[in-house]
Amino acid sequence: MNKTQGMEFLSLQLKPRWPKWQPTEIEIRDWMGWLERYDYDAAGRAAIEHARTSRFFSRPVTGEFFALCDALHRQRRQDRPKRDAEPRQKAYLVFTEHSPRNPCVRKGTTYVIVQESKDDDLRQRAEQYRGYYENLYAVPFKIQFPP
Repeated sequence: MNKTQGMEFLSLQLKPRWPKWQPTEIEIRDWMGWLERYDYDAAGRAAIEHARTSRFFSRPVTGEFFALCDALHRQRRQDRPKRDAEPRQKAYLVFTEHSPRNPCVRKGTTYVIVQESKDDDLRQRAEQYRGYYENLYAVPFKIQFPP
């Protein structure tokens, strides 16, 4: 939440729920810093829940409020659909000789190429990388695929 949204949140979400609360300038700065970590909707849901469950009617309790924000944030992260769980394939480019252009590159040095997506043609990308590295280091490469 940015500064403008934070001020809007304080005036439209918190102050109407606790009308007797008159925050000082320092409290407002503290709230603005704490609210940066959360999006407006999650903080709004936390404000509603906190107003419903709080024992204090004169002001919001920061510890309880932000504990609710954290819980809602964690719950939202867990509810997100997981990325495709398919293991990504890998290919290895292995130097077969020492590089005359770069003495730090020795025989057996390996570059790993990881499949970007299910539709990615790993063999074709490995061939492209092999051509690039063979021109760069002036040594032959071999492509290895794990079994």
